[in-house]
Amino acid sequence: MEDSQLFDLSPRHREVREIAREVAAKVAPFADEADEAVEVHQGCLDALRESGLARYVVQAAYGGHDEVLDPLTIAVVREQLMYSSAHLDSMFGMQGVGSYSLSVGARRR
Repeated sequence: MEDSQLFDLSPRHREVREIAREVAAKVAPFADEADEAVEVHQGCLDALRESGLARYVVQAAYGGHDEVLDPLTIAVVREQLMYSSAHLDSMFGMQGVGSYSLSVGARRR
């Protein structure tokens, strides 16, 4: 890491970033169309579903990737997705909004 660089991603975060970049690249050809859509765009849905990235916004106890959600991982994914499509990024973000509240509610039962 260079002296001027304050922060560098871990190998795990760089791996997740590459997965998100690949998803963003798949969506790029129809990103403008998706961003104009008023309903869920099937191409974005398929790309996100196939990627498995939504597992990073759900705790492992409920089928997610990690025991505890990692905000940096979520930010890294969202940064890559939003470069391509606001629609794609919002779909990923909404997964976290819905799953987080369900996870918290399930723990309190």
